[in-house]
Amino acid sequence: MLSKLRRSLAVRLVLFLSLALIPVGLLAGMQTASIVQKADERANDLLVGLTQEAALAEREIIQRAFGMSVGLIPLATDTWEESVQCEQRLASFVETQDTAITVGVIRKDGHTLCTSNGIRYDFKDLPEWRAAVADPRAFVEVSANAPISRRPVIVIMQPVYREARFAGFVFVSVPLELFDFQSAEPSQEDFTVIAFTANGQFLTGSGQDDETSVDVLPQTRSLASLVGSETTTFRERRASGDMRSFAVVPIFDDTVYALGTWQRTSIAAGGVLAIPPQFFPVIMWLASLGVAFVAIHRLVTRHIRRLRRQMRAFADSRTVPDGLESSNASAVITDIHHSFEGMVHKVLRDEAALEQLLHDKSVLLREVHHRVTNNLQLTISIMNMQMREVKSSEAKAVVQRLQDRVLGLATIHRNLYRTENLSKVHAALMLTEITDQILSLGQGADGSIAFDSQLEDVTLYPDQAVPLSLLVAEATTNALKYMGHADSEKWLRLVLKVAETGEISVEIANGIAPAAGLTVSGDAHLGGTGLGTNLMRAFATQLNGRIEFDVDENSYTVRVRFTRAGFDPGDDDNGTAAASP
Repeated sequence: MLSKLRRSLAVRLVLFLSLALIPVGLLAGMQTASIVQKADERANDLLVGLTQEAALAEREIIQRAFGMSVGLIPLATDTWEESVQCEQRLASFVETQDTAITVGVIRKDGHTLCTSNGIRYDFKDLPEWRAAVADPRAFVEVSANAPISRRPVIVIMQPVYREARFAGFVFVSVPLELFDFQSAEPSQEDFTVIAFTANGQFLTGSGQDDETSVDVLPQTRSLASLVGSETTTFRERRASGDMRSFAVVPIFDDTVYALGTWQRTSIAAGGVLAIPPQFFPVIMWLASLGVAFVAIHRLVTRHIRRLRRQMRAFADSRTVPDGLESSNASAVITDIHHSFEGMVHKVLRDEAALEQLLHDKSVLLREVHHRVTNNLQLTISIMNMQMREVKSSEAKAVVQRLQDRVLGLATIHRNLYRTENLSKVHAALMLTEITDQILSLGQGADGSIAFDSQLEDVTLYPDQAVPLSLLVAEATTNALKYMGHADSEKWLRLVLKVAETGEISVEIANGIAPAAGLTVSGDAHLGGTGLGTNLMRAFATQLNGRIEFDVDENSYTVRVRFTRAGFDPGDDDNGTAAASP
């Protein structure tokens, strides 16, 4: 089955087309990879642009807040010892601003020096304050309930130095509600952006709070790990499990960052392509194979299969093929079909001529056998006329024996021209007819001879049928000659059988009188000449067989074994495969 599948035209066609399409597939794969890479780059650039655009307003707010904090440093140093005057100036400053709601100065020890709203607070016990004092630099943090502003704010801290030594911080508080990413890009429903500080603290996001922001973050990266000085993009599954594209964009120096994320399929190709582009070469390969296979099937394969069916039909039943199914066959297929039609008509003409020639030869051969039979019958009639003229009983016996032998020859030729196949003879039918004729002439009017025949259906060539029939005729005549007297039982047995090895065995046995005086060789002490025995030996030699004589007190047996000449293996005229000689 596997070998037949490998030799199939369809399988070989697919293999060769696949080899032919390998360069095209490689080029398509390289181009697809390049297109995918460029599409990824454009998508990343678009994501970065959307993130920057979404954080534009927040960038401006933070920049202004940082500008305010830097501008408050001289004011704080000038009024460092005069807290009342500091608070008045800070209050006047806040009234002129639309973003800052609270500003103030905090000393290094954590005590509030002055604030715009007059509220004081001691920060020295807070861990965040101790960390800020240990590393004094500008930073941003978010407070859900600021102790001075008394509301959710984003606080910008700026260090203050007096006489080149760190003295404390100036802070500017901006209301958290001013950071509204949600209104930045309403057309991108799947786009999300959040802001976070340099230490990984969540500030705000579009539709997010500190708790739900966890679902937006990538699974294996924290906000602190995303801090950097450059814009970066990457793809990863977020905490909720779906694959997303991420972009990290600095909003202001190294203090505040924006994280934008979306799902690539929501913006790629407008949703037209529902499959990954990496599968395009495979789809192109399958489509090319399909088109080529259908084209070759319509133009070549189906016509070849139809021509094969016509050839088989002609080989089995000599059915003459009709024309092609359609006119779309190529010129080569049409020429092949016409050549096959021409060959069919030529083969039919040649077979008709051969059949006519064979018929003529068969008729001629039948006529030859018929004329030989007639001549032999004429010879027998002449012998009958001669026997009526002969007075001696011995001479009559000699002529009678000769007449029996000629009668056997006539029977053989009569069977040959009566049979349908002149090259083969059914031995059982021929031997039955010969023994019946000899018995009808030799057993007398009383019909007291008991004849038993066991004959298998065996087909022989005439070259073997003729000596076999002469041998059986001679043995039957010899059996009648030496059969028991009238007062003893008279019987004759003829057996023809085929052994499993293919060897044919013929046995002629008869009862004998106790005083017959026969020897094993078949010669009779009482007037026997031994001619019949010599003839049977000669006929056995013509059969390339072995002859045996067996005699006891009551029976005499002649047994011949020979190998049948082989027939054509395809010819089973008698339904039995012939054995090779």
